[in-house]
Amino acid sequence: ASITARLSLTGPLATDSLTTQKLTIQPGRESRTTFRISAKQAIGPGAITVTVNGLGETFTEKTDITVRPAASLQKSTLSGSVAGGKAQTLSLTDAATRFLPGTTRASVTLSRSPAAQYGKELSYLLGYPHGCLEQTISKAFPQIYFADLTKQIGSTTYFVRTNDSDLNPATNVRQAIQKIEGLQAQNGGFAMWPGQTEVDEWATAYAVHFLAESQEAGYEVRSSVLSSAIDHLTNFTNNPATENVTSYDESGGRSVRKIASRTAIYSLYTLAIAGKPNRSAMNYYKQNIGSLTADSRYLLAAAFFRVGDTRSFTTLLPKRYV
Repeated sequence: ASITARLSLTGPLATDSLTTQKLTIQPGRESRTTFRISAKQAIGPGAITVTVNGLGETFTEKTDITVRPAASLQKSTLSGSVAGGKAQTLSLTDAATRFLPGTTRASVTLSRSPAAQYGKELSYLLGYPHGCLEQTISKAFPQIYFADLTKQIGSTTYFVRTNDSDLNPATNVRQAIQKIEGLQAQNGGFAMWPGQTEVDEWATAYAVHFLAESQEAGYEVRSSVLSSAIDHLTNFTNNPATENVTSYDESGGRSVRKIASRTAIYSLYTLAIAGKPNRSAMNYYKQNIGSLTADSRYLLAAAFFRVGDTRSFTTLLPKRYV
């Protein structure tokens, strides 16, 4: 049998081959032909229709297909300030060239509060695809004060104040607390994923930080969980810890030096936040200030400030900020 196959396309689709092909099918056999189809630089619904004529019959098959961007949703933000009586120009030409035509949307938010720049990020938090301990905390931590921030900036961000809902920040915080409590190991530390027994020290400090802040904001946290985690961090910080940091000079030379463990310094800060400071460990690192990086100095200074030791706080800060 001799047949003719025809291809027709609608939507953002194109073919880089013939749209009509003829085939001869031998008795008792099958034959196949190939049409090459590609997507245009556009998005939207499309359709592929194949029509075959042969043996006095017409056969038609239609396949609907949606052309979508190869990348996920991307957001680009700009922020700044405008003095009273002055003008400021915002250029969106970059977005027009980087994204597919017809896929961009821009909005402008004006506010007297610097917090306005976080409006979109606050909305994104409600749908953040969290999973591990760090991601769970990162989603829930800002939501402790979500309602206060949205009220301050007058945002149109939609959220629910009552009842259990993914759009209720209070629900998200409570669920995060429950999930974190379920990740606690026997020694008081926290694992990164359910079913794991290996404790992650940095994530444990992050969890204590979140639980302490949540409790201070009025959320219910099991005292046994927080107390056990605090004991774990205290034991962890009792032993001075170091880590290697690598730096490169302009000629490409590589050097490695030991610094005070950033995880240990952060743990000391979270212990101070929780009201259970490890003063002996804090004093040790203060006496070895040369082993602290700039960020560690700020964090340790903040820990001393939290416990009311303003003299140590001032000593640790770089002089130009004192």
